[in-house]
Amino acid sequence: MRYFLVMVSLVLACASSVAADHSEKAISTYKPTYKPGIYSQAVILVHPSGEQSSDAFAQSNLGRFYYMGQAAPKDAREAVKEWRRAAAQGDEEAPLNLGLLYEKGQGAPQDNVLAYMWYTIAVAVLSGEDARVAKKLQDHVASRMTAAQIRTAQELARRCQETKFKECD
Repeated sequence: MRYFLVMVSLVLACASSVAADHSEKAISTYKPTYKPGIYSQAVILVHPSGEQSSDAFAQSNLGRFYYMGQAAPKDAREAVKEWRRAAAQGDEEAPLNLGLLYEKGQGAPQDNVLAYMWYTIAVAVLSGEDARVAKKLQDHVASRMTAAQIRTAQELARRCQETKFKECD
């Protein structure tokens, strides 16, 4: 069993990269080179009996599983829930994924203010190319917003972070 847990951890680690192409706004693409059944086993370990994990990495991957429909039914609403938990636990990729979902209206109502808020948080926590992508996405959403909406989104981002993600709406 210990060997299996180590293997699942390695599989999840390999699957953790997020490619947020700003033209397609794709969420987390990766090509597994192992048996698809491993996803089901990973979901059971990450989310046993519906219990919440306190592991940001596990929550982020569970969000990815739900979004992509691997090992779990494709369900963008569940992806939003899991990525919100992951963000609250410090996962750096989750805010970017949430911004994309709110911008597209997948798993949550389409909302440019909340998309901008999540992109603002992503810009603050990411680094390198990921931060540049988040900034481009933030600028893209801002082009469809009023100055008042941008101020509201910035205030929401501040409050969300100050309350440790308890007040993010």
